[in-house]
Amino acid sequence: MKITLAAAAAFNAVWGLAMIAYPAVTLAWMGFALVPDSEICRYVGLTSLVFALGYGIAAGNPFRYWPLVLLGFAEKAAATASLLAATASGVIAWNRSWLIAAGLVWIPLLFLILRETSRRFILELDEPAPMPRDRLLLKYTSQQGFSLYELSALRPTLTVFLRHAGCPFCREALEDLSKLRPVIECRGAGLAFVHMSPEPEAEKFFAEYGLADVPRFSDPSGGLYRAFALRRAEWREILGPRVWKRGFRAALLKRHGLRFPQSDAFRMPGVFLLREGAVVAQHRHASPAERPDYLSLLTDTPARLSA
Repeated sequence: MKITLAAAAAFNAVWGLAMIAYPAVTLAWMGFALVPDSEICRYVGLTSLVFALGYGIAAGNPFRYWPLVLLGFAEKAAATASLLAATASGVIAWNRSWLIAAGLVWIPLLFLILRETSRRFILELDEPAPMPRDRLLLKYTSQQGFSLYELSALRPTLTVFLRHAGCPFCREALEDLSKLRPVIECRGAGLAFVHMSPEPEAEKFFAEYGLADVPRFSDPSGGLYRAFALRRAEWREILGPRVWKRGFRAALLKRHGLRFPQSDAFRMPGVFLLREGAVVAQHRHASPAERPDYLSLLTDTPARLSA
């Protein structure tokens, strides 16, 4: 996989530099009957160099940077379709159709990389069986030294399982919970988070939303997630139209941003109300884009008026 992505980076780099330095010669060699404006050619060349950079980054760790591989796959598919259309319309001579074959080589190779990524991150056949939940509730401790069982024994605890820190939906959830925190506490419940980021990165992440003092549990291995039956999503669930629409709104319109996942981007989130270690209310996300009604899970908690 690394060799394939490195070769794709080199291919795009050479192509991009040729389009920038010698646009007319490059297009004539390809068999174009008409040569577009040189500025357009330079733009195409710069775009190719950007993809070369993406392939180069992905070559360092194909599993971690699978979104770049996915973008590269889409770029190669679009480029091949464009060459087919240009050949059919007579813009490129048919005797240069080997260019289409050259483009088709990349598509199955990149698809195989994506399939292997899918096997590693989506399929759970090689995941170890989770420890019993009650043991994990005692094993994991927060940044303050308390276990989830101890917190839920003191008062009902709304435990929110987040996705990776780069997810705009997670940032949206933190913003929502930061506003709802006084209401949650007035109803007699506490708040806790389970996440997959290491400290002190997590401290910065939660501090952005004024939640640095809320108990949080780092779980990079996903043991707690598995114990609470939070599954991994499929490709169609991560890249579905609803996720894109909501992601655009959360990342851009609401300015939560979008960053590369530093942990398992396929693990689904969830919310559980715990009382003495037992789950008394729950919400497992059917989609990463869901925005749950957190207060509806607190119907079983006694109301408490603030002084």
